[in-house]
Amino acid sequence: MILSFNGRVNIAVSKVLEKFQNEKFLEVQGTVSSGGQVSSPDGIDRIKVVFWNPENDTVVIDSTGFAEFGEPRLVREEWMESSMFDFADVKMDVNEALKLKASAGY
Repeated sequence: MILSFNGRVNIAVSKVLEKFQNEKFLEVQGTVSSGGQVSSPDGIDRIKVVFWNPENDTVVIDSTGFAEFGEPRLVREEWMESSMFDFADVKMDVNEALKLKASAGY
């Protein structure tokens, strides 16, 4: 079984919280290195996870492989247009969300 998208994000979250204990999750961005489109989130091979830092800075971590991440880095600017939440509160994987979307006709 392939590691889910959410499982990969959880790896990034854990790595950031090892280094920065007070960060709050903001967003995750997934892209495809080929620049094309995918029919499943399993085809997303680049992930960037963004966190809010208590000093009103941003912490970013980027994937370096399918489920591998580089070191988190502090960015000295505020990340705009995202809301903080606890990623552990996300109970639905993106694949399940896509199935629900399709069953609703979208």
